[in-house]
Amino acid sequence: MTVTWIVLADRTRASIRRQRTPKGPFEHVEDIDHPDGRLHTSQLGTDRPGQTSDSAHGHPHAFEPHETIAEHEAHSFAKAIAHRLHAASNARRFDALVLVAEPRFLGLLRAALDHATQQRVRGEIRHRLVDASDADIAQHLVKESLHVAG
Repeated sequence: MTVTWIVLADRTRASIRRQRTPKGPFEHVEDIDHPDGRLHTSQLGTDRPGQTSDSAHGHPHAFEPHETIAEHEAHSFAKAIAHRLHAASNARRFDALVLVAEPRFLGLLRAALDHATQQRVRGEIRHRLVDASDADIAQHLVKESLHVAG
């Protein structure tokens, strides 16, 4: 029997469901909360670039950050999810994986997965469905032809 995990995620939380048979019921595996993903940039800290002084002219210059604090939080959460999936993959808790997230976060999550876990990904759905009912999730799986359990 193939056990499929469906990972529904956004920047603030993730829900993992298990499906043991095609079109079978979903079983709750785990919810992962990331409250810092809900905070506004002003609550996370400053998003203004730091400054340094040009020693030759004494003029301050701004450092340009590579990512905002909110983007950093999203990356951190994607890595945390990927770490849990890696551990579950090593423990053989699932055989196949379906990732469900809005496109930008889906890219972060995909990039955070290790190679062995990436090999178990059987499909992706580029929608935010973390709040969706099981019926809505099943409908999206059918639409995307992602009945991979069985």
